[in-house]
Amino acid sequence: MWVTLTAAARVARWRPHWGTGRLVLFSALGCFVFDAVVEAVYIRLGAYAYPRTLEHFTLFPGHWYQLPLTASLMVTAAAVLPAVVLALQARNTEREVWLFEGSSALPRQWRAPDPTAAHQRPGPRRRNHRNRPPPHPDRIEPFGEVMTLTPADEFRHEPGPDPRWQETYWMLAWDDVRDSGVLLHLARLPHDGYVEAQFTVIMSPNDVVSFGGRYAVDDALAVPGLDVDIHTPLESWTMRYEGKGIRGADKYGLYAQAPGNVPFGFSVDFRQLLPAADLGAIYTEAITSDMAPTHYAAAATFTGTVWCSGQPIPISGLLTRDHSWGPREWAFDIQPGAVYGVLDEGRTLITTASCVVDQQKWGGFSVIHDENGTRRSGDPWWRVIGPPIVDGFREAYMRFPDEEGVLEAAGKCSIAKWTPACSSGPNILWIDMISSLRWGDLTGSGSFMLSYPSTSPLAAGASPEPGVSAPLPMILPPSP
Repeated sequence: MWVTLTAAARVARWRPHWGTGRLVLFSALGCFVFDAVVEAVYIRLGAYAYPRTLEHFTLFPGHWYQLPLTASLMVTAAAVLPAVVLALQARNTEREVWLFEGSSALPRQWRAPDPTAAHQRPGPRRRNHRNRPPPHPDRIEPFGEVMTLTPADEFRHEPGPDPRWQETYWMLAWDDVRDSGVLLHLARLPHDGYVEAQFTVIMSPNDVVSFGGRYAVDDALAVPGLDVDIHTPLESWTMRYEGKGIRGADKYGLYAQAPGNVPFGFSVDFRQLLPAADLGAIYTEAITSDMAPTHYAAAATFTGTVWCSGQPIPISGLLTRDHSWGPREWAFDIQPGAVYGVLDEGRTLITTASCVVDQQKWGGFSVIHDENGTRRSGDPWWRVIGPPIVDGFREAYMRFPDEEGVLEAAGKCSIAKWTPACSSGPNILWIDMISSLRWGDLTGSGSFMLSYPSTSPLAAGASPEPGVSAPLPMILPPSP
């Protein structure tokens, strides 16, 4: 049953245009063949046998290893297909599986699992850190150089002379109940004369619409289709977007790589409960000297709407974002883990990252931002359950230094994309695993990130040629 449900979920994601009837037929044929093969193996091993069968519906009739096809038919029709139909109905209606209706009101650890999600199968038992308290402020050392944030920092900055100078906005708004949300990345490269825009709307984990392209504009918040109202800088925004994208992933499993023909968009109103976290020179000190110290991040709560082809879904939940400007050069062999997460109903922000540079140098940091201020707790330890490739993992753990507990990330939706603006060298493949987060008694949501350059062997299946990835297309203005 679980094999068929997993296969149905993956096919639904790879073929979003398939209807329920076609998915049910695919599941039935797949289950029938799979069950027949497995039963044949068990019979050959002597586990059991069928002494009586219907001769005309039997493989190898008259032999001790005869296999009645009616057995596989009964398993498919009576045991597996009802579960597949329930799961597909839940996917199409954006609701829970009918038998589990109402479980979303329970605490997360008691909720019914989504049978369409392969990542929610139970894993091995692990040491329980959930009851451990968050780190005490006195045990966390503040980090070095910081800047003084001003309301003007929310807006466009004048570029410096360095050709690697860029201005970047990143945001994730996620409804952890409806499993819907928005992911965006805007990178202004003034010396190249364009802004790279990547918009992704998650209607559900199996229904994702995205857009990727370059615009010849000089303000990251002024790309066509995007409307931004900054009501109170560093506190309250409204963002709206309307465009045309591609439904589902491309043939490499990637999103936000090109424009499309599917109308989609979002509207998000967010408000920060905490001041923004000034990250200062943290990247320079912990990972690389090629990152400017002008960088801040923020946590917020939000309400809004996502829509595709005229079908809206109301959403509300937690939002995390960051904004940086200055010379920027991501040059690493792999980033085995990073987190942008919001916990405690928007009152705690966690941002962490680790990188391997020059195949030998390891650097990393952990930052906790809450009512006690912004503090750094050192280099984290990571454990990713599954291969670190596109669609290869759905679960990750991060241990804070000094045994301060474990941050658990349970994946809801994985969004992989090339982000050319991150480096002047090879493009970076960035995987955002949008996740439910738990740290001690605190819960929330955010993105677990894993990334590596196009020259990495891990990126071999994500581009036409090893070490090569296509740039985002330039979007020309319509002819007058």
